[in-house]
Parts: sequence; C-alpha cells; structure tokens
Amino acid sequence: MRRSNATMLVLLGALAALPAAFQDARPAASSGDQPAAAKEFSGRQTRSGTVASTAAIRQAALDYIEGWYEGNADRVARVLHPQFVRRIAAVTVAGDDFFLHDDREKFLAGVRAGGDRAVPPDVRAIRLSVLDAARTLASVRVDSAYYVEYLSLVRMRERWLVVNVLRENVANDRTAIALDPRVLAPYAGQYRSETGEVMGILVDGARIFLLPAGGPRIEFFPESAPAFFTKGYKSGLTFVRDGSGTVVRMIHHVRYRDEALEKIR
Repeated sequence: MRRSNATMLVLLGALAALPAAFQDARPAASSGDQPAAAKEFSGRQTRSGTVASTAAIRQAALDYIEGWYEGNADRVARVLHPQFVRRIAAVTVAGDDFFLHDDREKFLAGVRAGGDRAVPPDVRAIRLSVLDAARTLASVRVDSAYYVEYLSLVRMRERWLVVNVLRENVANDRTAIALDPRVLAPYAGQYRSETGEVMGILVDGARIFLLPAGGPRIEFFPESAPAFFTKGYKSGLTFVRDGSGTVVRMIHHVRYRDEALEKIR
C-alpha cells in the first residue's frame, strides 16, 4: 500500500509539472463595442505533431502583405500556393450576395501593376497575429490600413504557403451630408480614363452610383457638393467643372491613387 501511495504521488507531481503548451489555448473574451486584439499563438503540442516556432509562419504572412504594399511580385509569388485564392464577400445594390475572388495569376498581376505601393509606408499600419497552428496548417490574421484578412497556410516541403485569403475592406469613417437631387443631376453621364476605360455615373433621385465596366454599381455618398465617398471601403469621387460651370471631369480616388476620367456624354 505504501508503494502504491508513493507511486500515485509521483504521478500527480508529474501531471502538475506538465508544460502549459499542453493546455488548450482559447482567445480572450472581448469587451465593449471594439473588437479585441487577436491573441497571438506561440506554439503548442498538437495531436499531429509539435509546432516549435511561428517565425516561419509570420514570415510567409509578411511576405504576402508587405509584398503587396511594395508591389513586389517576386516576394509575393514565393509564398503563394498554386491553388491560391483571395475572396471578399459583397452585396449588390439590389441586395444579392456574391463573392469577388482573385486566383493566383490575377492577384500577382495586381501586384505587378503596383499593388498598394502608392500608400506611404507610415500609413500602411501592417500588423499580424498567428491565431493557430498545427504541424502543417496555420491561420493568421493580417490587419493593414485598407484590409482585414484571414490567411490559411499550409506547410509543404518545409515551406509555409498561403492557400486561401478571406478579407474585408476597412470602412470609411466619413460623414455624409444631404444634397438636393438637382445638385446631383449634372454629374450623371459617362467618363473615360486615359487608358480608354469607360465608367458611368447614375443619379437616382438623391442617390448617386458609380458604374464600373463589367462590375456591379457602387453607391457613393456626398461629403460636399463636388466630393463623394463610399462607406464599405476607402474610395472617393471628386467632380470638376470648367469656367462655365459645366461638369467636365471626374477624379476617382483609391488608396492614394487618383485617376482622372473625362466626361464624354
């Protein structure tokens, strides 16, 4: 009996000494209206193996997001899985749900075109948290000036690759004003960019919409008589008049890039 009791005490002592890495890690509960900061995952024992360090996972996520903001296609390409896809959920003005998605080649084409290189480095506000990881799988949240993104990564041949990105845009924090529909009416028409792309402006009573080529219409809201903004992401329109008061041009503002479109109709 004494040997049995002694053995039990040894076992209890061993259990008490198990490292915290074997305990279940759960996100801290949020409080208030603001979302809680994502809890950083630091590595733990899993049934499929041990994740010793998240450094390589973090580096892959940084190559993805910093490469996008730098317009560095080589840096981004080396961490994208061949079946990579990036999605955002959206709702049309008519209330229909749909997804916009970029596959690997389309996303890299956007990086080669400059990505968000126009955004100054001190404005990008990039931060990331490794949310969870197993032996060959990981989940990372990436926040930046314009996006909140959840990355799914897979470890293949000792490399971490981004397979899937689900994102949302950071909303605009501007305040809309009311404008008389008669003020909006002259903005309606078609506008052409230097590259030949044609966009439309639709005015429906007191509402104004941008009609991108091949895309759903996007509602803009007045900040002043010539300046408008979107609520779902950071974008704006400014209308320009000539000396006679005729609307002749529209400036499309998207992430520190300004595109001028001449009114053609």
